[in-house]
Amino acid sequence: MNRRQYLGMLGVMLAGSFLGGIAGTALWPGVAVSAQVDVLQARAFHLVDEDGNLRAALAVTRDNLAKLGFFDPAGAPRAAVGEAPGEKPGLGIFNARGAARAVFSSSAEATVFGLYDEEGRPRTSLRVEEGGAGTMAFHDATGQSRALLGAGADGAPAFSFRDAQGHSRLAASVTREDKTVLGFYDAGGEARAATLVNADGTAKMGIYGTKDAASAVLSAGAEGSTELGLYDREGHARAVLGAVADGSSTLKFHDTNGVARAVFAARMDGQSRLAFHDLQGEARAVIGLGSDGAPALGLRDALGNSRAALALGEGGETSLNFYDIEGRGRAALGVSPEGVASVSFADISGVTRSAVGAGPTGAPSLSLRDEGGSKRLAMSVVPEGVSPALFGPGGAPQASFGASAGAMPGISFYDAKGETTLALLGVTPEEKPVMVFKNTNGEVLWSAGRPGSGQQAPLAGFETAPIPQ
Repeated sequence: MNRRQYLGMLGVMLAGSFLGGIAGTALWPGVAVSAQVDVLQARAFHLVDEDGNLRAALAVTRDNLAKLGFFDPAGAPRAAVGEAPGEKPGLGIFNARGAARAVFSSSAEATVFGLYDEEGRPRTSLRVEEGGAGTMAFHDATGQSRALLGAGADGAPAFSFRDAQGHSRLAASVTREDKTVLGFYDAGGEARAATLVNADGTAKMGIYGTKDAASAVLSAGAEGSTELGLYDREGHARAVLGAVADGSSTLKFHDTNGVARAVFAARMDGQSRLAFHDLQGEARAVIGLGSDGAPALGLRDALGNSRAALALGEGGETSLNFYDIEGRGRAALGVSPEGVASVSFADISGVTRSAVGAGPTGAPSLSLRDEGGSKRLAMSVVPEGVSPALFGPGGAPQASFGASAGAMPGISFYDAKGETTLALLGVTPEEKPVMVFKNTNGEVLWSAGRPGSGQQAPLAGFETAPIPQ
C-alpha cells in the first residue's frame, strides 16, 4: 500500500468517524454508547491518540481491498495488513516518509517477503513457490537482482551472482544426483568456466572459448587419475595430457576429427614411448625407451601388426627385425656387443633357417638350419682359412672342407658327436695327395699317399681349418 492509498483509506475512516459521532449524539445525547451486537457492519474503523491523531484504521479502500493500517503521530502510514491487488493477502512495514521497508504477500503461485531501503527500493526478497522451491534474492539500488540463494522443490540448493544487467556471472548448485556444479559466465550470460564434482568423487573443470564448446577440460577420476584436454572451436580434442593413479602419464595429439594421431606415454617403471597413429587411430610407428633406457623403434601395418622393429639391447647389441603380415618374425639384422654382425631368416614358425654374418674383423660366415633350428650347413672365412661344414640332425659336425693358412685344402669326417676326426682326404703342403683314417681316440689306423719311395705320407700341415660356429 502506497501513501496515496493510505490517504484514501484515511479519508474513508475519518468520514465514517464523523458520521458515527453525529448519529451517536443525536440518538443518545450525553450518554455513552454501549451495546452488544452479534454483527457490526461498517466501511471503516479507526483509532486515535489523545491528541486526536489517527494511529490505526481498519477499512475497505477505494479499490475495494480490506486493509488494517497503523500510522505515526504525523499521520504517515507505518504498517499495513490486508489484501493486495489480485486478491493477495499481505503485510507491509513503512518508514516515516511512507516508503516500504518490509512487505509480505501470499498468492496461489508463491509466498514473498521483501525488505526495502530508506527510499523504498527492494534490496532483499524471499520467495517460496507453490511447488516448494524457495529463493532469496539480494538487489542493488536499481532493483536488479544481484545475488540469489535458493533450493528446488526437491531441496537441491543453488546460488547465483549477477551483474548490473541481470546476467548470471557466477552460479553454483548441488543437483538431485548429488553433483556439485560451479559455473562462471561472461557479460553476455555465456558459460566461460565450469566445475563439476560427482557423488563418486570424480570431477571436471572446463574453460569455454566459444558458446557451445569447451576450450580446456581438467578432469580427475575416483582413483586419482587426472586428465587435461585442449579443444578447438568446434569442440574437437586436439591435445590431451593425462596421468593415472600409479603416476604413469600420457600426452595425446588429435586431428580435427578427434582421432589421436600422436601419443607420448611414460610409465612409472621408466618405460616411455612415442606412437604415431593413422586416420583410424591405429598406431603405425612407435619409438620408445625401455626401463633400462634402451631405445627401440617399431613400424606397424594398418591392422596393428608389427612389420619392422629396431632395438638397442641392454648389453649394447642392436637388432633390426622384419615381420610378416601375421606379425611373425621372418628376418633380422643384428650386431652383438663384440661386433659380430648377422642377418637371419626364419620360417613361419619363427625358427631361424638361415643366417649370414661377419665377425668382429669382418670375416664372413653362412649358416643353414633345419625345421628344428639345428645347424646343417655352415661356412666361414677366418684368418686360419676357409671352412665349410656339414652337421647332423643333432647339430654335431659330420664333415668339413677347408684349409689352414698357407696349406692346401682337405676334407675331414667326424664321429657321431663331432668331436673326433675319423677320416681326412686332402693335399699336403708338398702337393702330395694323402688319405688318413683314425679311430675314435684319434690314433692313425691307416694312411696312404704319394711321398715317394713308398714311405707313409706325412700329416704335418694338412689338418683343415676350424669348424665354423
